[in-house]
Amino acid sequence: MTSANAGRIVDQTVEVIVDAAKEILAEPPEQDMVRSMASRFSWKNNGDQLLNILRQTVGKS
Repeated sequence: MTSANAGRIVDQTVEVIVDAAKEILAEPPEQDMVRSMASRFSWKNNGDQLLNILRQTVGKS
């Protein structure tokens, strides 16, 4: 996570998730900021990165 505009990484407990949601709702990030953070992620990009990891792993065997 490089910015709070991308969301929050929190423990998986109800209390902590609720607190994080309240923080975001109290001061929501600008839509353009969220969009720019999310634009880096796609199924193609994730698949390409996974394929590279698998190729490196096989190459090291």
